[in-house]
Amino acid sequence: MALFTTLMGLFWLFTEGLIMICVRGGLRFLETGRSRQRGFVIFCLTVFAAVAFLYASQGLLLERLRISFPLFSARFYGGCLWNLTCTLWVLVEGAIAVYVLKAYRLIKKPAAAQPERARGISGAALGIICALLLAGFVFYHVYLYRLTGRAAFSGAMTVNALRFYIKICGLFWIFIEWLVAVMAIKAYLMLKRRDHVSGVA
Repeated sequence: MALFTTLMGLFWLFTEGLIMICVRGGLRFLETGRSRQRGFVIFCLTVFAAVAFLYASQGLLLERLRISFPLFSARFYGGCLWNLTCTLWVLVEGAIAVYVLKAYRLIKKPAAAQPERARGISGAALGIICALLLAGFVFYHVYLYRLTGRAAFSGAMTVNALRFYIKICGLFWIFIEWLVAVMAIKAYLMLKRRDHVSGVA
């Protein structure tokens, strides 16, 4: 069951990443007339390979971690890794939402006709937001690890804290997913109306 869950998690991360790359490529085509993004694709594949390596090398890495962090159990490692996967889901889905919103604005009004402030979040700003969210993930789990050393903090409480993080990610993911769906439907309806007007003309 654990292997199936891991494979499904990695498959979903890969699929979401592929969708993000396609949406970003479409946005770049609307902006510049070119959709090449080799560097970004390599970066995404590197991140995915790193996460897959963390899952595949769990036993070896856990032994090394226990040398410096004796309270680092297999359950805690697995929980942290799954929470990292959930965090990446939210980040990828958030990036898709940003790209879809920018593409919708470009379809609605060409970039040349938009003021600078109306063009949305820049790539650098999006990168900073992602870095801050990953820093929040690290802070949460480092603090949780420190709590596990206290006698009053039981194993069940650790599991509950790890699951609480998943619920937070789930709320964000559902909200962003609905936002993407609404923006995609609006873009589709707008393009359909334009086609209809062009056909009538």
